[in-house]
Amino acid sequence: MAQDDTCYYKLIDSAQHFIANEDFAKGDSFYHKGLNSYRVVPNDYDKAILNNYIVHNKLDFDLIKTGFYNGLKYSLDNYNPPYSKRKIKKIYRKNKLKKKKGSLPVYYTLIRDQRSRSKKNGDIVKADSITGVKLKKWIVEKPHLFDRFQTSFLGSEMIGTLVIHSGWNNLESVQDSIYSLTKKGLIHRDVFGSIIERSALYNGCVFTIDSENQKIEERRDLETMLCNYIYYSNIFVGYGGMRDVERQALILPPIHPSFTEESINKLRNHLFYSDVSMLYGSPRYLKVSAEEYCDFRKKLRR
Repeated sequence: MAQDDTCYYKLIDSAQHFIANEDFAKGDSFYHKGLNSYRVVPNDYDKAILNNYIVHNKLDFDLIKTGFYNGLKYSLDNYNPPYSKRKIKKIYRKNKLKKKKGSLPVYYTLIRDQRSRSKKNGDIVKADSITGVKLKKWIVEKPHLFDRFQTSFLGSEMIGTLVIHSGWNNLESVQDSIYSLTKKGLIHRDVFGSIIERSALYNGCVFTIDSENQKIEERRDLETMLCNYIYYSNIFVGYGGMRDVERQALILPPIHPSFTEESINKLRNHLFYSDVSMLYGSPRYLKVSAEEYCDFRKKLRR
């Protein structure tokens, strides 16, 4: 199933932008454009279903049905709308995504991955390197393991975790394959984005897009540290964000000072994220100085 999810993510980002600014009807419109045009990521359906309920004050069971068909694992209990659990279960049984192929190799590899992280003296670097070798082999020999329509939502979540943990150092050589899988909607953009952002924040990497071959290039800048034990952000996908309860927003980690808005957007767009201005324009997020970010981080760690 080949599709190009570039436009889909733009529609979803627009929906979330309008919802954050409390224009729920416009958010609902953008969600419907995205969800009706693409066979999409299950995680996006729960937000769309909730927002649709806010707009229309009733549940859209066709939307729920489509969500189940695309792998949604959904509980309405979190939002307390009036509904029949029996009816929802019946819809789920009839429409749930049925996996076509198993993902046992992924499951067993994930168990080993988690064990290496739970041991006091576990060699995580070595474990991630071994996982990286397996992933590169699977891309060639078992590509169905990266296809959420083949292995179901759970299989997709497991493979995503392994890809993120393996990291940039182990998977740089197959960045074209990861890009292609993301563009086709077979893995979520946050998998690719997390590889980049984790390397930026925790390893001091700075990523740019080569204008000739459109590939991601990386350099280390260990001297420009943001705070103790953390470097600057490159794109922001959640890592490094801190919840400010008083201001009811998430404080964003500052982006590396070498970036211009143009270079930030070039990297974000390559990874299927909207321009950074949309991120900064949301009331859910706070853009702060490096000093304010580090001061707030110190308060949280006390």
